[in-house]
Amino acid sequence: FDRATETATEIYENDTESSDSLVIRANARYLNGHVEDALADCKTVLTLNPERESIRQLHAMFQNVREWLSLAEQASQNNLFQKACSLFEMAIEAAEPQSLPQSSPLYRKLFLAKASALLYAGVYSKALDTVNMLLKHNTSDVDGWNIKIDALEKLDRKKELLQELHNAVVINKWGAEYPLIAEKYHQMLQAGQDQTKVEDTGVNPERSQVTLSNSDVDSFELIHNKLSSTAA
Repeated sequence: FDRATETATEIYENDTESSDSLVIRANARYLNGHVEDALADCKTVLTLNPERESIRQLHAMFQNVREWLSLAEQASQNNLFQKACSLFEMAIEAAEPQSLPQSSPLYRKLFLAKASALLYAGVYSKALDTVNMLLKHNTSDVDGWNIKIDALEKLDRKKELLQELHNAVVINKWGAEYPLIAEKYHQMLQAGQDQTKVEDTGVNPERSQVTLSNSDVDSFELIHNKLSSTAA
């Protein structure tokens, strides 16, 4: 999208009557999440060709996305997260998600913002579903992973979280590039080991403030043993 913006700009600078280059740049800027710049390009095209209905429709869509997104961001800033969830959904609908490339920065921006609002609103299952849609096509998005980790912890789905972190750190080898994900993974492994030590010493788990279940510990130990044997 950046390259398309640069190319279209070069063409337009050499031929300021080239409305087609501005249309290309408007679309590229929009998909990059620069909605205001995309609107400016559309206005310029309509100045050159006021009768182009397709550009009028494009301008209207960009404007709707900008307005819903602005309202949603304001609601989030005011900690009105339930309201923000609905407004981000309206922004997504205005962006016509069925035709929005899932690899685009705009797609990321919209779905990440909605997932974050859902998380803060306490709607953890929907936050997880939403961020999974983002991570499906942006698998190593750190902000998306942070929301996923928080949602799974709030839902008390420790086994699933540990497996997801294991896949990221051990199988996909993201540890060096994304240290926060690796750190969370090793924290959970350590928590499992600490729980095992508590049980081995006969200390009352309720008084130890360790909240992992026996099944969680079994899962931790299983993966930890696999890692140990692999390292050996």
